Amino acid sequence: MSGHDPNSIHASPGALRSARVLLGAFLVLAAFALLSAARLAPPAPLGPDAPATTFSATRAGTQLAHILEGGAPHPVGSPHNRVVRDRIVDALRGMGHTPLIQTSFSCSRYGVCAEVSNVIVRIEGAASRSAVLFSAHYDSVGAGPGAADDGAGVAALLEIARALEADAPPKNTIVLLFDDGEEVGLLGAEAFATQHPLARDVRVVVNLEARGTSGPSLMFETGRDNAWLVRLLGPSLPRPVTSSLFVFVYRKLPSDTDLTVFNTHGVPGLNFAFIDDYANYHTPRDRPDVLDPGSLQHQGENALALARALASADIDHPPPGDAVFFDLLALHVLRWPVPWTLPLALAGALAFAACVVLLARARALRLREVAFGLVPLGGVVVAVALSLLASALLRATGAFAGPVLAHPTPALLFHAALALGLVTGAAALVAKRTSPASAWVAQGGVWVLVAVLLAALAPGVSYLFLVPALVGALAGLPWAASRRASLPLAALSFIAPACAACLVLFPPAWMLYPAMGTQALPAITALVGFIVLPLAPLVPSDGRRRFALPAAAAAMSLAALGVAAVMPPYSTTNPQGVRVELHHDADAGKAVHRLLTNGGDVPAPLQKLAEGSAPPFPWWGAWRVPYRTAPALDTPGPELADITSTPEGAGRRIRAVLRSPRGAPEATVYLPPGVEVTSFTMAGQAVPRPYASVLWNSGWRRYTCKTLPASGIPVEFVVTNHAPIEVLLVDSTPGLPPSADEIVRARPETAVPFQEGDVTLVSRRTRL
Repeated sequence: MSGHDPNSIHASPGALRSARVLLGAFLVLAAFALLSAARLAPPAPLGPDAPATTFSATRAGTQLAHILEGGAPHPVGSPHNRVVRDRIVDALRGMGHTPLIQTSFSCSRYGVCAEVSNVIVRIEGAASRSAVLFSAHYDSVGAGPGAADDGAGVAALLEIARALEADAPPKNTIVLLFDDGEEVGLLGAEAFATQHPLARDVRVVVNLEARGTSGPSLMFETGRDNAWLVRLLGPSLPRPVTSSLFVFVYRKLPSDTDLTVFNTHGVPGLNFAFIDDYANYHTPRDRPDVLDPGSLQHQGENALALARALASADIDHPPPGDAVFFDLLALHVLRWPVPWTLPLALAGALAFAACVVLLARARALRLREVAFGLVPLGGVVVAVALSLLASALLRATGAFAGPVLAHPTPALLFHAALALGLVTGAAALVAKRTSPASAWVAQGGVWVLVAVLLAALAPGVSYLFLVPALVGALAGLPWAASRRASLPLAALSFIAPACAACLVLFPPAWMLYPAMGTQALPAITALVGFIVLPLAPLVPSDGRRRFALPAAAAAMSLAALGVAAVMPPYSTTNPQGVRVELHHDADAGKAVHRLLTNGGDVPAPLQKLAEGSAPPFPWWGAWRVPYRTAPALDTPGPELADITSTPEGAGRRIRAVLRSPRGAPEATVYLPPGVEVTSFTMAGQAVPRPYASVLWNSGWRRYTCKTLPASGIPVEFVVTNHAPIEVLLVDSTPGLPPSADEIVRARPETAVPFQEGDVTLVSRRTRL
């Protein structure tokens, strides 16, 4: 890299580093970003007069409004749960279907058991008993009516059941599963998968979910050997939004849906969900009038399209293998087999190496200039570091109190402008010390190196760097090989990889905040930085003009930071989750009200009512929550009746009946640390390994019945020691006694109950 030729178009900044070229490049990049954002919006909902063969969100929304009429929560075992189930059955019968009801007692590996009632519709295949299963759960959490989670999935399946009636009989059997008990531990799906005879015919599953009330329908999870299913997505879905990045990340998260059950039993599948407006998730705001009909349209038309594609596919002999894939502007799914990933990355490296050789022969490169060309990459690193620092400070001051913000735009603008300013600022600092060609080689080498590493270590993520690296190398070849000055060829070598980076990096950057909230902001900074990075060598090198763009971005970033710091984190449409528990200790004859949040401090009006803070239960460790003394309840605690204990091996087998004398629908047995349980059954149903959740790594284990009969439920478990053990029993009822009225009234409009909602707990210790 010596003998630098100052007359080479590759080396001379000249026209390439003009403000006009830089402005044009950023306008092109902005156009790609705006197009990507527009394509990530869900489609417009179709009206009630849409053709009978199509999916209509309006028709589905009408079904949803009827199913959830009254707006009451309907968790498993509740009276309103049965009302919702009966409405689903009536709707199916009205379409001419004959729904089956599977009532089973089911236990999950989370240590939760309940009696569930699944509603099942079978559409007989013309040529095969092998079945495609579509699932959605109809139970909700205790805090809200669950219009999105998962009423939207239920309404979508009802509209699909109607639309399929207009089709010829499918080749493969189609099963629609409206399952119960998902929210408490995937119990309905487990009951179907392990106890219903139809489960033996199921070859593939499509599950519909939601983690918010708006946004596009994302295909975010697959089972193993997903290549054959991914192959169907592109030509089948009218607006696919998906990627193997989603699948890779979701497999790392401690999150489960009904698809988890089927994947565990070896049945492949696809999972769809929309996730925007997370603040409404598992709260009273998950209502039909808040649900975005466009999201329902997108979810439903995706599922209907797959129903028709899978109905005629060969589902009995799926080929093995996984795919790397991503959607291109929600128009098509680009894919390739995982084994192709490393060769593709090496091909990009080879094309890049050819560019380097050609540029070196043209005497366009200097090693020192290449080293300075890496400085803008340092701008990305500094931007991420400052993003982490700013996020920590905003969290400490309360501006980032909750998982998502009422007004996220200033925070998002700050982190994006921070990346833009620092990358272009770093480029401006070294613009006189490096040529465009040397900077192109420096940054291209980074893209290629990361692409090869990801291809070898994490193929599902590799496309994020592989595609820009490959596009950049291929776009650079004509420029590197040219012997005449060509501004369009030169500019294309920088703009093409930037546009490719935008196409693959912008969608995850756009969706990270809905998925992860404020925790995602530093990652968004990094992604924006890498999108801008290919254009950094175009920053002018002459005079003060080279700092114009960094200065403007810095000013925008600081202004946005100032606004983000003073904006309230919650609003009536983006409320804080705050629920109230009344806990009556039947042994001590004392009660307290507790205030729990899903993030941030308890609101000031409630904090004024608190008398102190303490851990609610032993497994909470040092985590303290505000409390207020409450009048003791005149009620007995839960009990283990008819206890027997018989020796078994080195331990003993304990049998009892778990009861709630006050008629609570839910009760839990908590076993303390040091008690090793080798088996646990409830109503004769074994709790699958690992025999219950270990609560917050505390050593405590729980075994819960969510549908406790008035007469109690038999429990039987084997422990490995003969020493007496003291267990904690807790029963739970929805709602609060009148003593909590003052606290409930003090909860501000910007706060709502979440998860199971406000509950009354009664505890009692029992020695066994």
